[in-house]
Amino acid sequence: MKAKSVLIALSLLALAGCRPDPIRAHADQYAPSQLNFIDQDLRDNTAIGQIKVTFDDSKLLHIDVPIRATTSLTLYTDYRVSFVDANGLPLGPPTAWTAVRLPSNDFQDILLTSSSPRAADFRLDLRDAR
Repeated sequence: MKAKSVLIALSLLALAGCRPDPIRAHADQYAPSQLNFIDQDLRDNTAIGQIKVTFDDSKLLHIDVPIRATTSLTLYTDYRVSFVDANGLPLGPPTAWTAVRLPSNDFQDILLTSSSPRAADFRLDLRDAR
């Protein structure tokens, strides 16, 4: 009897266009992260939008990381990037630290381009500039 009730409830949800929330997969806690915050306060006071990763005709990796301050204050941040190959091995040392100003609640895009067609992924480090 209980199974019949559950089946009816699920049928009604399907008819209403409602579906239960999907079950999200667990992320590997040991997998390298694309974004790494050096400062906890910076992590707590920023939001990252949808990261866009594309390849051009020359097979160079292009990355767009939208980031914004979630506070009422403008944040001053530094970032550096390391590009890695398909095996996760670095293709050279990280870039120099570059400053970026994050206005309050307004996305600022960090645009990055690899210098090698061997680049398959990236690691972006962010720190407070002050």
